[in-house]
Amino acid sequence: MNEVESAKMANMAWFNAVLIVALHVMNFAQPADAASWWLRSIVHDGVCSMAVPFFFLASGWFLGRHVDEPGWWLRELKKRVRTILVPYGIFAVASLALVVGYDAFSALAKGASVRTALPTVGGLVDAVGLNPFVLPGHDVLWFLRTLMLLVCVAPVFVAIIRRAGIVLPALAFLASMAIQSVVYTAEPSSLASLLKNTLNDLGFTFFLLGLYLRMSGRGLVVPWRKAVGLLAIGGVLLSVISCVVYA
Repeated sequence: MNEVESAKMANMAWFNAVLIVALHVMNFAQPADAASWWLRSIVHDGVCSMAVPFFFLASGWFLGRHVDEPGWWLRELKKRVRTILVPYGIFAVASLALVVGYDAFSALAKGASVRTALPTVGGLVDAVGLNPFVLPGHDVLWFLRTLMLLVCVAPVFVAIIRRAGIVLPALAFLASMAIQSVVYTAEPSSLASLLKNTLNDLGFTFFLLGLYLRMSGRGLVVPWRKAVGLLAIGGVLLSVISCVVYA
């Protein structure tokens, strides 16, 4: 990447990080009138919804830069153990320690045994994110867990994309749209949690798209007119699909 492209990617990463913060902050506020409803619909449900997919897209694209290098997978896997798995473990353990510490302090304040604050084996497994059917104890760690899983199986994706090209991300997109009613509108279930919080259908799709774009020699930086046009087309397409799915 040249300096201009690198700067644009860094700016987009910063911008989408801000959108993620806005996404979580606005999630707590319920629209009180028409103006706030429109603001929430356009910003929270609209613009902010591109933030997480962008990071999956960029992750797939950056990984795709190395797939033609000898021994790429083990080298990239080792790198992501350091940049993804280690931070994940630190935050998971720190979060668990804070929760246990708080529960122990509460138990002491009430004159109860500290043992009541100790997690069960099942609770410990859930807290550190080893149970794929529930969110990790520190909810936001789902992103790192999903990304690490995608990197682990990346050689399979690469092999299929080399043979089928755009077919794989296209099929992933169609599958994602097909299961929306199960993941987001049906009653909460272990299957819905697995699809949303671990496999993450949208993250899976955009990771594959980024991988395909890089393997086919396409960049993520495009002229703004083309970008606006693609966003408009994508927005209309997703709106139509949403109307069909949620009707």
